[in-house]
Amino acid sequence: MKKNILFIGLGGAGQRHLRIIYKKYGNKFKYFAYRKKRKTNYLDQNFIHYSDVYLNDIYPINYISLDFIDKLKFDYVFISNPTAYHYKFFILFVKKKTRIFIEKPLIFPLNKFSLIKNSNAIFLVGYQRRLTSIFLNLSSEIKQKYNEIHKITINVNSYVPSWHKYENYKDLYACKRNLGGGALLTECHEIDMVLALFGLPNSIKCSCYSDKRLKLNVDTKYTLIANYERFQVIFNVNMFNKNIKRLFIISYNNKKSSLYDLNNNFRKSHAHISKKRYFRNDTNPFEKQIDLFFKSKKSDFKNELEKVYMNNLFLKKSFQSANRKIQINL
Repeated sequence: MKKNILFIGLGGAGQRHLRIIYKKYGNKFKYFAYRKKRKTNYLDQNFIHYSDVYLNDIYPINYISLDFIDKLKFDYVFISNPTAYHYKFFILFVKKKTRIFIEKPLIFPLNKFSLIKNSNAIFLVGYQRRLTSIFLNLSSEIKQKYNEIHKITINVNSYVPSWHKYENYKDLYACKRNLGGGALLTECHEIDMVLALFGLPNSIKCSCYSDKRLKLNVDTKYTLIANYERFQVIFNVNMFNKNIKRLFIISYNNKKSSLYDLNNNFRKSHAHISKKRYFRNDTNPFEKQIDLFFKSKKSDFKNELEKVYMNNLFLKKSFQSANRKIQINL
């Protein structure tokens, strides 16, 4: 018997998941979707938008209403709607004992954590960059040289207008406060990486900025300092900079350093500045993530609860620090 799979939101992220799942698993599932707005038709693997091709023309999707969600049992659900609505649907399916995938980040009231914990929910939050080979190598170096670390600097530039060229970037959730947009919530992959490596810091100081020329009501960049017992991690993040980069720079006590370029998949050491070590091209990390979600045993998801709590607490405290312009202890 086919299992029921539901997609909440079928914009860029939701269609990527749908495309991967349908290609790998085909008719194993019966496909359902809930979309508040159907403004995005078919996107191919290069995110080219076909305004005259409907998703139903490509995939056997059954669109359902919000009311009908309560009447049907789903084995799997993919929550890929705007950030502000993740928790609303997550908690609905926690109660239904459905296996849940949520796009990053999952922000929830801290006093609801015990409810999630006691539910024994099986879920995965979509931080796929943690699955890349370059991050695994970075993690290995940090583990080996942890006691020698002086400072870690993370520099991230992305350019929102290039994300979805088929629509006005100002309509994206990333550019709307009421949808959970802004740089801190949107560009939080490296925060997740740091928490996976070191856990929660002792304290943080965060500053958020908005480029007034863009006329958006969200932060477009942030700087953040996470103070650990032995060293600091400094984040410099801008989601409206055409000089695209994702750099992870580890500075050591002996004044040597390692630079990991997460976009271009190489490591460069300070001692041999002209030499680069390239890592193998990954299997699509989104595919790895989907396989992990479907094939892992229930017990494999236990660590996800701790990770999602740390991410949630860290992001909330970062906003508090930015709003009050003070350092905050965790």
